Order: sequence, then C-alpha cells, then structure tokens
Amino acid sequence: MIIFYYAILSEVSPPTALSCFAAAALTKGNPYKTTLYAWKYTLPAFIVPFMFTLDPRGVGILLKGRATGVLWTVVTALIGIAGLAGGVEDWSFKKTLLYERIMLLAGGLLLVYPLPVTDALGLGLMAAAVVSQKLRK
Repeated sequence: MIIFYYAILSEVSPPTALSCFAAAALTKGNPYKTTLYAWKYTLPAFIVPFMFTLDPRGVGILLKGRATGVLWTVVTALIGIAGLAGGVEDWSFKKTLLYERIMLLAGGLLLVYPLPVTDALGLGLMAAAVVSQKLRK
C-alpha cells in the first residue's frame, strides 16, 4: 500500500510532477514554480505514512489502540504537521527568523516520531518558536 500511495503522490512531487506541469500549462504559469509550491503544500502527505510505520505507538494515528494513546498521537501529529508547514512556508504567526524556522522544522519532525522523548523535545521546540514569535513586535 505504501508503494501505491507514493506512486499516487508522484503526480505532485519532483521529478515527475505531471499534474503540476499540466496545471502550469493550462494557467500559463511557470511549471517549476508550480511544482515547488505543490511539493511544499503536500509535504505532510509524504510524512504521514512514516508516523504509523516507524513505531508501534504510531498506529494511534489510524485510530487504533487506547483512547488516550490515540488522542495523544493525533494531537502531537497535528502539532508536528503544523510546525513543519510553518517551517517550510517560513511563516507561523508572522514571518519566521532563521532560528525559529529551524525550531519549527526540528520540532515538527520530532513530533512525527511517536515516542515520549521526541514528543517532549518537539513540544519544547515548538513552544520556544511560538514564544519567540509572540515576543517579537
């Protein structure tokens, strides 16, 4: 199933990105810029399968297991994906500085791996990035 899943995602990811080239041709846009934007917007779709295949606790993302484990896994995954999106797009509550962007990316990646240690580190990095953004005028 993972091979099939990634075969479907090849429509929006480099180097093939046939859908992006077709959309750019229809709109008379730049196909390479369209491909990069599509890749940035679909980055979470590339990472989600690793959430439940890297560690047995990750099946919580598939809503399997105890309710508390499922809730924790889903919430940390959502926060992690939000951090990754903010880091990739260079924007969270406002334009990020380099160190905030690095904290968002690292925190998001750590939250994707479902272990208590990585969750604590990821939440700490995400909180530090949010506090840094809120303290900036």
